[in-house]
Amino acid sequence: MHARLGFSERLVDLVVVRLRNRRTGESTILLQQMVKAQLGEATIDHLEIDSLLASSTFDRQEALTVDRRITDVDRAVLRLFGASGYLLEDFALWADVSEQLLAYTMSAEEEQQQ
Repeated sequence: MHARLGFSERLVDLVVVRLRNRRTGESTILLQQMVKAQLGEATIDHLEIDSLLASSTFDRQEALTVDRRITDVDRAVLRLFGASGYLLEDFALWADVSEQLLAYTMSAEEEQQQ
């Protein structure tokens, strides 16, 4: 899960780099209230997830809950790229790799249980 969190944090970094110089009217897109709010929410989620990972051991249900939160954050952040988030491989790749890590981890756990 730490790897997924790292991918999710990297996706936020890519959004900031992408939107920092893109202009709309008098300011940059990065300074728009809704964009700042979504980035703030993503940062708060990352901090909460990080503290959960650092403070306890997880049963399967708790691990799935954390993984769902990471997926939700990734998808919300990916929308900040606009259409390019889905069309340009650089951006969508980070979210896709993160979700593939989840699928691989879950399938490996299911095989161990059989």
